[in-house]
Amino acid sequence: MKKKIVLFLLLVSCIQVSFSQKVRVIDNKGTVKNVNNNQVYTAATDPNLPTVIALENDVWINTSTTPNTTSIYNGTAWVALSNEHIGATGSVFFAGTDGKPAEENDELFYDIGNKRFGVGKNDPDYKLDVDGAIGAQGILNSNGTSNEPSYRFKNDVNTGLYRPAADEIGFIVGAIEAMRVEEDSNETLVTIKQTLKLDGQVLDESNTAGTVGQVLTATATGTNWDNISSLETTSTITNTIVGHKIADYTNENGGTPVTINETVTSLSQDNTPTTTNAAATGEITFTDENGATTGKAQVVSANAANTISVGTDGGAYLGPTVYTGFFIIAAPGGTATSSTPLIINGLPFKPSQITFIAHANVESTNIDAIGSSSNNINNSFGTMNGFARVINGTKTQQVIYLGGSGESINNISRYASSSNCIGLRYGNQDALDLGKITASFTTFTTDGFELQTTHTQGTSGSTALRNAIFSESLVVLYTAYK
Repeated sequence: MKKKIVLFLLLVSCIQVSFSQKVRVIDNKGTVKNVNNNQVYTAATDPNLPTVIALENDVWINTSTTPNTTSIYNGTAWVALSNEHIGATGSVFFAGTDGKPAEENDELFYDIGNKRFGVGKNDPDYKLDVDGAIGAQGILNSNGTSNEPSYRFKNDVNTGLYRPAADEIGFIVGAIEAMRVEEDSNETLVTIKQTLKLDGQVLDESNTAGTVGQVLTATATGTNWDNISSLETTSTITNTIVGHKIADYTNENGGTPVTINETVTSLSQDNTPTTTNAAATGEITFTDENGATTGKAQVVSANAANTISVGTDGGAYLGPTVYTGFFIIAAPGGTATSSTPLIINGLPFKPSQITFIAHANVESTNIDAIGSSSNNINNSFGTMNGFARVINGTKTQQVIYLGGSGESINNISRYASSSNCIGLRYGNQDALDLGKITASFTTFTTDGFELQTTHTQGTSGSTALRNAIFSESLVVLYTAYK
């Protein structure tokens, strides 16, 4: 008996008891209650051991736990307060079946870091992410765009619906507006923005699909499928008349006849050949039934330097474009420098350019002989090349010559001139000037050309040697180009 009393005294001495007239506490359901005239026990062991001393609503602060646990005595047992409902990060608490705070993160979860709320999932991808169906009386969305419709799909964000303007809905597929529905003044307008493909039937206002061969026609109230025969019209053409008028046309509804006139177009050509008129182009004129000129066409261009001409039948004619020939610059005789015009014709076209070649002491077209062995003009030799041309009205000519003497060659005889197209400088063995034969280009004609030839007295030797040039003729070969 003494041992029991000692143990009881030891236990009582470890319990601190305080009194409070009124304490506000929270029970296990989270309800705030006022507790009056209660005792507060602060101890590491149950105050009711071994003997129950606590009354209902007494408070025990258990110092054996960290943090300390606070419990309320309900008359039969101590009930711990509120630490039970501490949950995981992001938990959203709700009252469980026993009325206590509960959590179910797989169904209701708040992502604190990304500020997202999930319903039916604990890893929301959007501000509100619901895994399951949603029932709502109304959802107010933004207008959206064709690239990001306001109603779109999770795995296809550029396909859905958006609002282009007031009372309009746009149907978007892959960021492209395929169809638009709009309501203007109580009239619904559906616009297909892309290709329309129909795999089913098209119904008219009578909800009829029509049969093979029928066509859909407009009526006063909508559309209707009709047989083609019912749409046929009858037209009448009467009163065929000789002349410009073909007939009078009257449609199936009668009314004023419409005159049908024939269309008569005549062609006429100026077939003057170029050989008669150098400016001829073979012009073709178009004339309508009223005698009005409706157009003209040129067979041959009038552009300068055109080598195509108008033939005798008015057609385009090219003909020869290159012609070769010769002429002789005759010796003038006498003893003084002389200048003589030379006209060459008979060419099949009007030239645009000519080249010339000649050789000293070739005076005729048939020679088979030796020259002179003397140191005079008859023993000179050399070759000349020259040309003359006209382009856009600009005349150009040039000649070069190089020669020597059969007696001996102590020096060479040279000649060049941009004022002549033909030029030979005869010289002796020392290349002293024994006289020159030159020709300058004057003009091209429709079938040839004109030159001005000159025999120039030599400047060296005796009078006889210097005058020998006036007894010289010269054969010139030429090539003419159209």
